[in-house]
Amino acid sequence: MGALGGIVASRIAREFRIGGPSFTVSSEETSGMRALEVAIRALQARELDSCLVGGVDLAGDVRTVLATHAVRPYSASGCARPFDADADGAVVGEGAAALVLKRLKDAERDGDRVYAVIRGFGGASGGSAQWPIPTPDTYTRALTRAYEEANLDRSLVGYVETHGSGNHIEDRIETEALCGFFSPRHMEPVRHLGSVKADVGHTGAAAALASVVKTSLCLYHEVLPPVRGLRTVRADLSPQDFLLAREPQYWLRNRADGPRRAGVSALGVDGGCCHVVLEEHEESKGAATLAERRQPLGARNEALFAVEADDAALLGARLAALAKHALHEHESIELLARDWYRKVGQTPDAALGLALVAR
Repeated sequence: MGALGGIVASRIAREFRIGGPSFTVSSEETSGMRALEVAIRALQARELDSCLVGGVDLAGDVRTVLATHAVRPYSASGCARPFDADADGAVVGEGAAALVLKRLKDAERDGDRVYAVIRGFGGASGGSAQWPIPTPDTYTRALTRAYEEANLDRSLVGYVETHGSGNHIEDRIETEALCGFFSPRHMEPVRHLGSVKADVGHTGAAAALASVVKTSLCLYHEVLPPVRGLRTVRADLSPQDFLLAREPQYWLRNRADGPRRAGVSALGVDGGCCHVVLEEHEESKGAATLAERRQPLGARNEALFAVEADDAALLGARLAALAKHALHEHESIELLARDWYRKVGQTPDAALGLALVAR
């Protein structure tokens, strides 16, 4: 197709025999979000019953890299550090993301797995001649519109997936807007910030949907993600405003507050800003999906071993047996502990017991 990107959507629709209208949406970094908005409005108006929304960008093409670098220099250190005091820009990323959207009642009726529910969408345009990215006021208007449509108290949002490019000017604008919108009186509980660009780089037109996919998976697996490469948080982003995790952690919540909720932001070089409000769908987390959700962070790096016996001599003998068992080759300490438990079981009536936590 050469450089005729405008016909991609129709070619995909033809190849996969997808009925209904097809659109190619071009809005630089917010392209995926704007495509998502088209789908949301079509579903709300009942013009369509299901939509495929995708974003793709091969941003590593040398011509694209040079053109982008001339306007917004990439990181000289080769590492994107969103909201870090030493952040010096984004790094090049490439990729694609796709979502299937339905009205919630239709998805529930069809027995579909629901990774997240879209509660609200907001967009705004702005920017300035000096720096063609959204101003804090533009960002705030997008946030306001999204939460008004969601009819949701912003205090119930536990995680915000940011644009988070690592460009210090964009990070400053985003920090000002987020701290102003989620002001201290709204800060119970404390929110976490994240950015997929720290993991995969800046993927251009696919970046916004990559953020939506990541956040949907965080809601589905109940995990708060870390910000890769973070060393020192910006001085204007205090812990009283937001937290940036250095390690992944389970997303705890007060059940009285309802399901987990998150926001996703995207900024564009055209001065536009988009924000979407997502909510977990607890009904999709049944027995059928238990196995894949049991350990979303992978095997643990430490495990519990228990030894029980009626006297000290037997306890010592079983400790020696555990030492011999530990010499076996296993993929992880956790598998070693499971094998030990299957081998010895438990003896709750034993007079003596010893518990070890080992790495």
